[in-house]
Amino acid sequence: GSGWRASARFKSQVEARGGTVVHSIPYPKGETTFTGLISKMVGRDGEALNSNPLYRNCVAQIPKTLKGLRKKRQVESCRDRTPPEVDFDAIFIPDSVASVRQIMPFIELSDMVPNLNDRVLWRTRKATSNEKLTPTPILGMRQLNSHYFATRSRTDVEGSLFVDAYYPYDKSRDLPGVFARQFRKTFSRAPDLLEILAYDVGKMVAHLAASSRLNTRRMALDALSQIRDFDAVTGPWNMGANGQVERPLYLLSIHKRRIVTEAARQAVKARKKKKRRGR
Repeated sequence: GSGWRASARFKSQVEARGGTVVHSIPYPKGETTFTGLISKMVGRDGEALNSNPLYRNCVAQIPKTLKGLRKKRQVESCRDRTPPEVDFDAIFIPDSVASVRQIMPFIELSDMVPNLNDRVLWRTRKATSNEKLTPTPILGMRQLNSHYFATRSRTDVEGSLFVDAYYPYDKSRDLPGVFARQFRKTFSRAPDLLEILAYDVGKMVAHLAASSRLNTRRMALDALSQIRDFDAVTGPWNMGANGQVERPLYLLSIHKRRIVTEAARQAVKARKKKKRRGR
């Protein structure tokens, strides 16, 4: 599906820029528990633990007199006290909002921090006595461009990073904001991707019909090939040489439960840092 294609594309782009995809762990559609997958990713599965000196030493100190449930609890305590082996900088999840929201608590249960919230990182470091713990924010696709994901997720999603052609808060362009406000006023909800694209396509057809003669298929194709800087909600649109619409993408992030451009989030962070230095 699209997730597999996105994963392959992500891997090729990371490697082209000198990076490395450390783990690539597939899971079946509809999966509801991710304990085993996450444990394997951070060296907390049975095989990895048994080869970890810290875990083995902890288990060796369990009194031989303990049996049954008491011994099991001590072994689980040793597992929990074994720090996760986090050898990656972020986690790319090319899946739906529902799946990403379901995976994130399992990441937290493995004593990781799937966000860029400094306070959460500090609390987790203190609770796990792991001062070397680094955050591993979530990277995703356009599905994460969701107000529900930003405001209603069970775990903190600060710093989650994704791309999309739709961003109604772009102050340099009027159409996206006007469309979003009018749609919400009419239907009492935000538009989904198909509705946004349907509007853009309808707007483009009306534009071509008003400015060109489209009596034949050839004339329509010629008119489409000449589209330049067409003002669409997900635009501006330009028709590429391969017959595909080319449009700019926004690099978006989440800051204080609001969807902003990553540049804006970094600017806020820089201002705060400068203010602290001024004190």
